[in-house]
Amino acid sequence: MGIVAGSSGACIEEAARKKLDCFILGEIRLGQVRQAQDLKLNLIVAGHYATETIGLKILKNELESKFDINTVFIDDPIQI
Repeated sequence: MGIVAGSSGACIEEAARKKLDCFILGEIRLGQVRQAQDLKLNLIVAGHYATETIGLKILKNELESKFDINTVFIDDPIQI
């Protein structure tokens, strides 16, 4: 299984070369969907925003537990 955050359709060929059973990524173009079909690569297109923020949320939890600090994930840039 391979996972790439954000827009990662350019990685489809490499994922197929590595013979992944499944490739989870943020977003791709329609032509890249066709490319994955031709290469017989299973995709989960999970959304650009969702795949980019999950790592930050995990990092937030790690920092809080390792350093005994409070952190805030600001989901809306207008809140800054």
